[in-house]
Amino acid sequence: MYTKERIKPYIIQCMVMKLSEKESIEYLQDRGLKISVQHFYRLKKQIKESTNKPEDCTICGKISKHIVFYETWICQKCLRFLKELQNK
Repeated sequence: MYTKERIKPYIIQCMVMKLSEKESIEYLQDRGLKISVQHFYRLKKQIKESTNKPEDCTICGKISKHIVFYETWICQKCLRFLKELQNK
């Protein structure tokens, strides 16, 4: 049995890469982590639930902050572009 903290980053990678169940299990096995499908889904669920609380998952929190930053940046660019179109 492996600690959650050792496996979590790899499961997050599987989620980010949008791997299927089979691909995820193979990905983990390639890295020397052999876990059951049930354990994989349990940890995946915990990770998803923790994304609502960035202080519990620093990796997810950092990703969330970057996503918010880029969404804001893109929205600002779109608004500027729309204003330029209106002014023409």
